[in-house]
Amino acid sequence: MGWTAGNRGFLAGGSFGTSTGSLASSGSNRLLRAWCYIGTGATPADPTGVAWDAAGVNEAFTSFQTGVTWNTNFRANPWHRKNPTAKTATATVTYASSHDEVMIICDAYQDIDQTTTTRTPPSMAQGHGNTPSLNVTSVSGDIVVGSVAFSQGSDNLTNVTSGSVTVRETVAGTDINSPASGGYESCGQGDTTASSTTTSVGFTAGVLAGTCDYLLAGVALIPDAGGGAANDAYLTMPPVRPPMGGSR
Repeated sequence: MGWTAGNRGFLAGGSFGTSTGSLASSGSNRLLRAWCYIGTGATPADPTGVAWDAAGVNEAFTSFQTGVTWNTNFRANPWHRKNPTAKTATATVTYASSHDEVMIICDAYQDIDQTTTTRTPPSMAQGHGNTPSLNVTSVSGDIVVGSVAFSQGSDNLTNVTSGSVTVRETVAGTDINSPASGGYESCGQGDTTASSTTTSVGFTAGVLAGTCDYLLAGVALIPDAGGGAANDAYLTMPPVRPPMGGSR
């Protein structure tokens, strides 16, 4: 149950979109979650679309939460694809106009309820700081996913870490920008298994100096009936005794 694979993609210097590297969507009751992030270059906007295996089955994702623009120069939002074709392929994000930096992270999950895939997510958090966190409504056994985007005006961002989720993929450091020291943008996505009705997801921006702007999203994925404890109920019966023989 839970995470099976993930990958990332990124381009700088003006782009209408990009694709992740290859990842496998496998198992039963599959779900893909893509975290899409753009830097400056045009008015920040949500993608026009995200697709699984755009050159093949070309299955569309659905925007899961409307994007948020922070500090006027970057925007991010999550997209989901329920029950994608099981195969090894890429996720591709497309925008209507060119942007200086384009990033996408996509993670694959299995054993997720296909009728109601998630619990109600909190609003995305936004602010100024290097260690943002967000409380997500959950049930014990849920897979809680956190997605973060950081931005800074100097070449100071080096990595993305977390003490509350297992970080699956990041775009950070010199991935996007050329300075050897660091970059202007970084992002990451990870998950943890819930043990209570509230689960905190948080990340730390590695910086050489200064403080970042951030956007942070989170959601609880609901396990399917056979995938975990969230929706399972068990009834313990007393032992069955054999009938007593003889007559009164």
